Amino acid sequence: MLQFLVTMGTKLNFRYRNRQIYKEIQTVETVLGMTNLRERLLVRAGNSGCRYISTGQSDEIIRINGDTMPYIAVWKDNIVLTNWKSHEINCYDICGVHQWSFTNDNLRSPNGVATDKEGNVFVVGTYSHNILILSKNYKETNTYWFQDAEMRYPIAVDYDQSSDKLIVCNMKGTVKAFDVATAVT
Repeated sequence: MLQFLVTMGTKLNFRYRNRQIYKEIQTVETVLGMTNLRERLLVRAGNSGCRYISTGQSDEIIRINGDTMPYIAVWKDNIVLTNWKSHEINCYDICGVHQWSFTNDNLRSPNGVATDKEGNVFVVGTYSHNILILSKNYKETNTYWFQDAEMRYPIAVDYDQSSDKLIVCNMKGTVKAFDVATAVT
């Protein structure tokens, strides 16, 4: 059974649990982030934008400029990217048209981004040591601060729909699961 996807520069490796490579896809640009949109693999590639990948080739490109926005998440037809340099969260439609931007003084160096089934956006602030939770109307926020030193400098986040948990990884590779209900309150 296929278990995970690994990015290594300009290669996407689809691998089995035993780490044996099932399929390798060569990309034109370095793959920075990836997600699933409409049952298709959407990758953030280089500075040209987002690309759909299927059948071993890059399909259409969604032009979204910015080389400081490697992390990507989707909800319905919205593509959400973080910009660690400008400390922004940006949303685009599936054609690459900018929909909204969000900044917050409590969020420094946003990196990993995830969305839940309701459309809430979760962003880790690497240098603010927190998770910012942006409601589906993109106006209201909550902030979960990491109290223990073990989880400082978070870099990536994912939402596990089956358990309603956030999976967070920091720069040292420490991974922890957080109950969404606890993080939001």
